[in-house]
Parts: sequence; structure tokens; C-alpha cells
Amino acid sequence: MFDDAFWHHRPGFEARAWARAVPRAWVVPLAWAARRVYSALRDCTFWVNANSEPQTLLERFALKTFWTHMQAAGYSREDVAQWGPQVGAEWWVQRREAGQPPARRSIAWHFDQDQILYGKHGLLVNPYLATVTYLSASGAPTVCLSQPTIPQASDGSCVEGLGPGASAKAYVSYPALGKHLAFDGRLLHGCPSALKHHEGERLSLLVNLWLGHRPVDITRGHAIGGRGMHGLRPRGLKLLDLDLLPVEVKVLGPVRGSSRELKVEVGPWRFEGVRIPRGMEPSHSLSRICFGRGSVRAVYTE
Repeated sequence: MFDDAFWHHRPGFEARAWARAVPRAWVVPLAWAARRVYSALRDCTFWVNANSEPQTLLERFALKTFWTHMQAAGYSREDVAQWGPQVGAEWWVQRREAGQPPARRSIAWHFDQDQILYGKHGLLVNPYLATVTYLSASGAPTVCLSQPTIPQASDGSCVEGLGPGASAKAYVSYPALGKHLAFDGRLLHGCPSALKHHEGERLSLLVNLWLGHRPVDITRGHAIGGRGMHGLRPRGLKLLDLDLLPVEVKVLGPVRGSSRELKVEVGPWRFEGVRIPRGMEPSHSLSRICFGRGSVRAVYTE
């Protein structure tokens, strides 16, 4: 179902961000197309093969994201071609609005994975890289945790990396117009609305990069909704590059003084001790918070 080499390909970083990576000429039409997709299909996910010709603006952006990161990692088109139809981009839209109840403005903690494969066979397969591109400057930040991880082929009853002497880090990225975040596809992440600074629409376009595996039962977006559903045709906008100039990483921790403990729950697990300093200012930067050894604990609740 997937290439054995899949397990050996991981990015050389946990999380990075790039300020204003999306050119201004892209932001408005991308946001317009993203809102149309979300209005019709909510957070349904779609697939586009790496070597396909894009049929919509959002497919074009997904492929631009894929190839930008592949080239930055040193993969050539010949390298990528080895996987044939098992390599490409999974993409979808997330939208939250200020008028929603607080609980619905959050995005629950989760691991990106092939959910159908996990549900049917208990096999956990994560993307090579997960990315978030912000098309607004409001709402909850994206928070990624370096620990814990769940082993592949896990039934969810065990986690790795949280022994008595383990340390952990949290990466916090606030929405900023055109900002681009990328992180290892194995990381636990969520968007807790308790950390928001500005009310308003939170609109983001997510693209996961898969190498050697295509998630089960996802299809191309234009096959479902047609060009009217998925926004502008790709020829409607000049092809532009993503400006991947890394932003400053602000290193914080161990956490002292006033802080907020996040409620981190996924499946049967609760993770205690994930504390975020109060008064963090939203910005184009990426904050890395270091926790002391043993300060983050895993509690099995079933």
C-alpha cells in the first residue's frame, strides 16, 4: 500500500515559519477560493499528484507548496518521480469565525495521518511534512508539540517520548497574512482558541506532503466540485514563487511567571504540564517554548 522507503524520509527540522511567504498578488484570490471551498465542502480533504497538471487555483498552490519544499530539501523531480502516483499533496481549508461558540473556534489536538488506514488496520502513517498558510491575521495560533509521538502500527494505547527524563518543546505560530508554517508531519498539534489575541475570521490553507503513500479514499477536488466550486482557474493568476525566507525563532523557557496550562487531549491520552506564557504577542515570528525534563506528563484515561 506504500513504499517501504516512506519510513526513512523525514524533514530535517521540527518546525519552521516564513513571514509573508505568499505574495500579495496571491492572497486575495486564494482567500476567495478557499472561502468558496469551505462554504460548500467544509474541511473535506483533496489530493493532487505531484506530477499532475493543476486544474484549479488551490491545486496550483498545493503543488507550488509541494515543489518548493521538495527542492529546499534537495529532492529533484527525478527523485520524486520514483513514487509515481504515491507522491503528492493533500490539501484542505480551515475557517473559523468570531461569531462561533468558543469551543468551535478551536481546532482539536490531533496527529495528521491516513485516518482510514488507521481505522481499518491500526496502522499510523503520517505525512512527510505538514504546512499551514494563513490567509487572515485573526484567531487561534497553531501549537505543535515535539513530544509525545505515537508509534507507527499503534492502536493508540501507547505513546513515545514521555519517560521520566524526557523533555519537550512547543512551537507557537500566530496567524499573520501570508505567513507560512511547516512542521514534521508526525507532530501533535492543535489551535486552542484560549490563546487567541484578535477576534475575527481565521482562514488557513493546509497542504500536507506525502512521499511513498497516498491516503486512502481521497480524490482530486475538481472531480467533486468542478471549477465553479473550487475557485479561479489556474491560468487566471500569474505563477509566483513562495518567498521562503525563515522568520526569527523566539526561544522561551523553561516557563516561569504567569502562564496558561493548555488542555491537551487526544484519544485516550491527556498530556499535563503544557504551559504557555501569558502575554505572548502575535507576530510574524515562531516561538519555541522549552519545557523542563519530566514537566510534561502523559496520563492514560481508559
